[in-house]
Amino acid sequence: MRGQELRMDAQGRVLIPASLRRQLQLQPGEKLIPRIEDGKLILEKRSEVRRRLLGIFSPQEPSPVGELLEERRQEAERE
Repeated sequence: MRGQELRMDAQGRVLIPASLRRQLQLQPGEKLIPRIEDGKLILEKRSEVRRRLLGIFSPQEPSPVGELLEERRQEAERE
């Protein structure tokens, strides 16, 4: 998308061109999450933000608490 300009109207709305919406597979009513990074406005699909956060906060290794809970569950099943 080189050389293309977007214009903000008096109410602060910006129209995302159809070509970009197609490229990003944006659907009408889709929620976008705004953030500012290095003085730039970045809009991300809500689903992408969720996917990224789940990757960051999902445990990569078994946690001691999780292991203890699993042991307790197994003991309870045996009783």
